Amino acid sequence: MIIRYRSLAAFALVLVGLWLIIFAYLHSEWQQGQERYLDAQVRTQDVAWRAVLKLHQTGMQSYFETHLTRPEVIDQLERALDKDQEVEARMVLYRLIWPLYSALAEGRQVQQLHFHTPEGRSFLRLHAPHLSGDALSEARYSIRVASQELRTVVGFEAGRLVSG
Repeated sequence: MIIRYRSLAAFALVLVGLWLIIFAYLHSEWQQGQERYLDAQVRTQDVAWRAVLKLHQTGMQSYFETHLTRPEVIDQLERALDKDQEVEARMVLYRLIWPLYSALAEGRQVQQLHFHTPEGRSFLRLHAPHLSGDALSEARYSIRVASQELRTVVGFEAGRLVSG
């Protein structure tokens, strides 16, 4: 009888062991399937994100080249480098750019259009023209890169108050 209980206990132990091994295997397969699914979702989302970013970049580059590099705009930005003419240059630039900004804000839901100095300080915010002179390089990585490396930076980032 003792032998029978021992063999029954051994059989139960083997059965539980097999069940645990099978459970561990199935759980591992399930986790790997979940990871493969999530990786595929991330890759798909990355492709979609890059497409949206490229579309946005193309549109904004067109506006920039057409409207913001006009000689009269560049003249005001150059005038602003002279501290004695900075305030007047800001006001003239505001009047030059306001019709474009207004159209962008209404038609394209562009919430911010912003000029900054070579040092990374705010020069003119079309969305808040009363604010200028504050340092932006710490809050906006793109402004720091654009100012230091003198290159175009495209993307979205969180700022102090609003993402842009």
